[in-house]
Amino acid sequence: MTESDAYFIVNLVSGIGPVRAKRLRERFGSLDLALTARGADLRSVEGIGPELVEKLVSWESTTEFEKERKWVEELGLTVLTPADAAYPPSLGEIYDPPLVLYIKGKVPETWPRGVAVVGSRETSHYGLENAQKLGYQLAYAGVPVISGLARGIDTAAHLGALAAKGTTWAVLGCGLDKMYPPENDTL
Repeated sequence: MTESDAYFIVNLVSGIGPVRAKRLRERFGSLDLALTARGADLRSVEGIGPELVEKLVSWESTTEFEKERKWVEELGLTVLTPADAAYPPSLGEIYDPPLVLYIKGKVPETWPRGVAVVGSRETSHYGLENAQKLGYQLAYAGVPVISGLARGIDTAAHLGALAAKGTTWAVLGCGLDKMYPPENDTL
């Protein structure tokens, strides 16, 4: 198992997030070693109680690792973890970086810093126009526009970036297999 595989697996274990994963990594030197550790050793990690110990020692039967990998392939996604060279360096600088990024689309060779444009789902015509103009101007200047693909301001910012033939990244709160809101599926 690679360290990237270990991140992917740990992400599937309910109750383990970035902070606990970091503690496991610090204690065992890597997540792949944590996944092969004995229960007694796992209990020594702060925040890892008996329930999580059981989930970690039995991850092969309690997670759907192979099913998730197959789903990723079927959707044509790229999976990045902090163990991958292509993982965005700026995310690695935050306190609790995501364990896994599921990416649909092109993965940049280098991750430029972008600007997040987010706002209300229910907004005025004026707000929508300004978000679209801002998205356009940022993208035209070569700055990636980042938003959530939600209705309203987010949609307008993405549309502006695309109109400028620029780069836009959508950070979704839903799965990539079931778009929400549905009207943004083509976007």
